[in-house]
Amino acid sequence: MKERRKLENPEKTRRQAGATPPRNEPAGSDEIVDCIDRQAVMRLWTVLTAWQLEAVGTEKTLVEYEQRVQCIVEQYSQYNVTQLGDNFTVNGINTQGENIADNGGLREALRAYRKFRARQDEHHDKILPGLAQFSPEQLFFLGFAHMWCGNSTRGALKSRVVDGVHSPNRYRVIGTLSNSVEFSEAWNCPPGSPMNPEKKCVLW
Repeated sequence: MKERRKLENPEKTRRQAGATPPRNEPAGSDEIVDCIDRQAVMRLWTVLTAWQLEAVGTEKTLVEYEQRVQCIVEQYSQYNVTQLGDNFTVNGINTQGENIADNGGLREALRAYRKFRARQDEHHDKILPGLAQFSPEQLFFLGFAHMWCGNSTRGALKSRVVDGVHSPNRYRVIGTLSNSVEFSEAWNCPPGSPMNPEKKCVLW
């Protein structure tokens, strides 16, 4: 049997993993229906927050859920895809399920990363060369943004905007991080600035 290779820097590995949030855990509205139809009720317990657990199935919960989903839809629908001109915006309806997953996944990954760091010695963090000016949480958010770096042809971008269920990568970053209080705190974004708006959309 081959001996497992010991990780040289488990913290670095965890930080990289944290940059890829468990984004398929917090499902969108259509995924919720599928879970209920398949009687996979236990799965919901891992993602529902306290207020949802106390009022599952009630009219109040459904109204609250719909309002929060609509917030996400309206937020992403306002993003103009400037590379395609003035007539193209993100389709907030088509992309709502994936946008909800991106937002919820980032929050869950950050919670996990904070719990991990809380268990570590204060001298555990190793400073990455050339990145000493960034805090661990700043690096966490940089990792999330870096994950979506890339270029698209005009045709591929247009196809994604018109027919796709994923927002263009630029808006997956902007939309998700601008909803994160933790991001604005880590980067000291002024209140009311584009990346720290007063109104933030949070579902899970």
